[in-house]
Amino acid sequence: LITTQAQLARFHDIPGMEYLCYSQPLPVSDATPLGLSLPHHTAYIIFTSGSTGRPKGVMVGQTAIVNRLLWMQAHYPLTADDVVAQKTPCSFDVSVWEFFWPFIAGAKLVMAEPEAHRDPLAMQRFFAQYGVTTTHFVPSMLAAFIASLTPASAGKSCASLTRVFCSGEALPTALCREWETLTNAPLHNLYGPTEAAVDVSWYPACGDELAAVDGNSIPIGYPVWNTGLRILDAHMQPVPPGVAGDLYLTGIQLAQGYLGRPDLTASRFIADPFAPGERMYRTGDVARWLDSGAVEYLGRSDDQLKIRGQRIELGEIDRVMQTLPDVEQAVAHACVFNQAAATGGDARQLVGYLVSHSGLPLDLPALQEKLRQKLPAHMVPVVLLQLAGLPLSANGKLDRKALPLPDLTPRVKGRAPQSATEIAVAAAFSRLLGCEINDVESDFFALGGHSLLAMKLAAQLSQTFNRQVTPGQVMVASDVAQLSKLLDTDDDERSRNLGFGPLLPLRESDGPTLFCFHPASGFAWQFSVLSRYLSPSWSIMGIQSPRPAGPMQTATTLDEVCEHHLATLLARQPHGPYYLLGYSLGGTLA
Repeated sequence: LITTQAQLARFHDIPGMEYLCYSQPLPVSDATPLGLSLPHHTAYIIFTSGSTGRPKGVMVGQTAIVNRLLWMQAHYPLTADDVVAQKTPCSFDVSVWEFFWPFIAGAKLVMAEPEAHRDPLAMQRFFAQYGVTTTHFVPSMLAAFIASLTPASAGKSCASLTRVFCSGEALPTALCREWETLTNAPLHNLYGPTEAAVDVSWYPACGDELAAVDGNSIPIGYPVWNTGLRILDAHMQPVPPGVAGDLYLTGIQLAQGYLGRPDLTASRFIADPFAPGERMYRTGDVARWLDSGAVEYLGRSDDQLKIRGQRIELGEIDRVMQTLPDVEQAVAHACVFNQAAATGGDARQLVGYLVSHSGLPLDLPALQEKLRQKLPAHMVPVVLLQLAGLPLSANGKLDRKALPLPDLTPRVKGRAPQSATEIAVAAAFSRLLGCEINDVESDFFALGGHSLLAMKLAAQLSQTFNRQVTPGQVMVASDVAQLSKLLDTDDDERSRNLGFGPLLPLRESDGPTLFCFHPASGFAWQFSVLSRYLSPSWSIMGIQSPRPAGPMQTATTLDEVCEHHLATLLARQPHGPYYLLGYSLGGTLA
């Protein structure tokens, strides 16, 4: 409390108060007045993927986001007793309401450690430690979180939750029912593109409403305040209930447009034929009205989709692949490698199918490297397959259902799993990856695993062995033999902290070492996928800044961070040559 000495006695009875006293108030000055925000000013800019691979900045105004926040407070009222989790990276628009909603209601905001949102066990501890009442999951992350729960751990970590929101992907009905059997926390489905102040519609994914859902995914529901949902046909006329059409948005939550892109703004924010002088936003989504008055999402009208919350432009991937040497035809497709392991959440991965112009075998690893140079990382196919020709339907169109799934089964057989631990670990690999595991040197990431599957693997093994297994342990011991050896050791703090140290050994070999520097998160886990692409002769080593005592937290300058990492690197490899890799902040450090 800032006050004067003369007024201090008035506040003595308030417990826990800290005081800053002045002998007398500062004199009033003729300071320049603050430039206050006005309703038509831009509140924030969020960048999303573009059809050319160039991100586009979406400008959202003050009026739009204030409407969204006030609606949320009226519909799901927070009080001073609520605790809201802030765990979404600020590059995603969900973070906007995580930051500002608790402030307008006087609730408490607690911030998770960077990257904690990727670790279900860390989220369990976070919810329990702070008594979180309100949180958000992308459906694929909700699936990973549910996979980590047992009835006992759910009762402990989810006891304080009173409202849980999902958005970013279609929300599977089966996942909601699984959540309802484990917890008492109501689940709510939200929908909205970045171009309309986070969310424009809502639907309860719990209770009677959930019981009434007969589709595979939860409806996107009903519009929020001052917002309209329109489903129109090709002639821009409204469609009757049950008929699919293109979804358009109207109302004050529409974004102002794309930063520096008036042409793109004009093509997506069009004149509203039903309200002169107003605008509509063309979402590119296909939807239909249900008899209840809710809207059901059916898919995309273009070739855009979302995988684990990130926009993917299939057409752009196709166009880039068709520019590769000796490629005559190319198509990208999102598919599930292992349907049995895909329940709850988005398990799709990108596959690129190529047809050679010459008919000769293509150098697929070299072509994949070229794609990494031309496309954002999340748009690079996990696997490239060469086909003699693309499968066509009877009417001559591409038959996506006939595209073959990649066979990731190891070609070379080594020692088979023998111990009980190895057999259990191999079985868990097989369930999640959808291929037979007959070699203890089978690497989880080389066979198609990724960070989300690593979370599921850790959760499954935790239940199998009745001990805590972390995603970090999977990162540093990613084949059957290594992980089994780790699990056969004592379950101590050192073991649980594997993957969180200054060095992250992602692959060991007798050849040169590629040192991969962490981005701003401080973690280098994302480089685990490199084992799928680099020659086995390369070792892969992550350089990290572990919390709370890492250089990112203790250093005062970037030079100090570099000096710390240099010492770590030299201790590991005293002599060159050195091969360094990084992106974002990691690129600067390298």
